[in-house]
Amino acid sequence: LKMLAVEPRQLSALTDQICDVADIQYGVRRIKIPYSQTELVLRFIDRSGQYLHAAAAVLTGGYDPRGAAQSALLATELALKSAGAAVGISEGALKHEFGHDREKLARAIGNAWPGLDTDRILRVLATQPNFIGNRYAAAEPDRLEIGHLAMGAQFVVAEIFRQLSGWSIRRDALPHPIPRTYPA
Repeated sequence: LKMLAVEPRQLSALTDQICDVADIQYGVRRIKIPYSQTELVLRFIDRSGQYLHAAAAVLTGGYDPRGAAQSALLATELALKSAGAAVGISEGALKHEFGHDREKLARAIGNAWPGLDTDRILRVLATQPNFIGNRYAAAEPDRLEIGHLAMGAQFVVAEIFRQLSGWSIRRDALPHPIPRTYPA
């Protein structure tokens, strides 16, 4: 904790991550109509949360952290597909038109949801390895890179929950706004 007192960037990143966790946790129970009545939205966002939990479990346990990379990448992609379904993209189009092209999907969602932090999502996606390529790569990201990968995935999942639920702890529960700094 002493590190946080002398490292303001680390404290800001921790604050951002705590807010993301809160937005996911509260967002689960606050998904708005019509999203809460759309099976595809709920299926994909639920699976996204499952993979995000798996990444967190690997990173907080005594396991090889490289196992968290695929889970974090899946969490990111499924959150985006949930949002795609929420803005009216069919399951067939999500599979065939967008496939694993998360950047293309993020841009399409951003066009439909002006409040989405599309620029930050695209910056996160630019730092993430290719899902398929990562599966077979000889070199794996190191523990720190995987931590940032998982935290980026958590941001994307939380940002989609904020759109689906209309809930944001920064806006709805804090006495004054705290600007987001992480991921940059």
